[in-house]
Order: sequence, then C-alpha cells, then structure tokens
Amino acid sequence: MEAKNVLKQLYVGLAIYGLVFMVIGLIFVRPAWIFAISLVVGIGAACLVLFNMYDTLDKALLREPDKAKGYVTLHSILRLAGAAALMAIAIKISWASFVGVTVGLLGVKVSALINPFIRKYIFKEQADNENENHS
Repeated sequence: MEAKNVLKQLYVGLAIYGLVFMVIGLIFVRPAWIFAISLVVGIGAACLVLFNMYDTLDKALLREPDKAKGYVTLHSILRLAGAAALMAIAIKISWASFVGVTVGLLGVKVSALINPFIRKYIFKEQADNENENHS
C-alpha cells in the first residue's frame, strides 16, 4: 500500500511541476500554444513512465531474481525508447514542441526530488527518520 501512496505523491509533484513550467513556458516560449500542448503531452508521458515503473517493480517482485532482473531491464529500455521516440517526434514538429515534451518528461526526476516536501507539506506525513526518532 505504501508504494501506491508514493505513486500518488509523485503524481502530485508532477502536477505542481507542470503548472510551474506551464507559466514559465507561456511567458518565454513561442509559439506558446505549441509549448503548452507539448508540455501536457510530456507530463502525460511522465505519468505513464511513473506508472510503468511502479507496475514493473510490483511484477518483478513476484519473479525469480534472474528473471526479475531481465524483466526490469527490458521495461527500462522500453521506457527510454518511448521517451526518445516522443522527443524525436516533437523535434520534427518544432523547437517549442521539443522543449515542452522534454521539460514534461524531466518531471519524473523533479517529482522524485521534491517528494520529501510533498510528503511533509501536502500529505502531512513525517519522514521515516523522524518516526524513528520518536520511537
């Protein structure tokens, strides 16, 4: 159940990240409407990446270690190939499209980095080390 909570927190982090960069992009990137659509596509793809990571690890835990390693590796390669294909399509459309999709896909990393703040201030959860100090 904890993994599903973390997934929800990562989605919230992606939404916050997306809103912040939507405002920044609408101010600085032209044509703004192409950037906006591309950012939404990139954030959507980032959501799919997060879900695939969650699902892949969940299924890998049910496999034998050797098979799990291959399964996780295959899905990691597929995620990278999907992101590369999406970025290749975006660059064919326009520079603004490429920037939007790329910024959206990078949201996975940023969401993971801001997750401790999301947990603490939005979900009102204490960090694991704070729980240990009170025990």
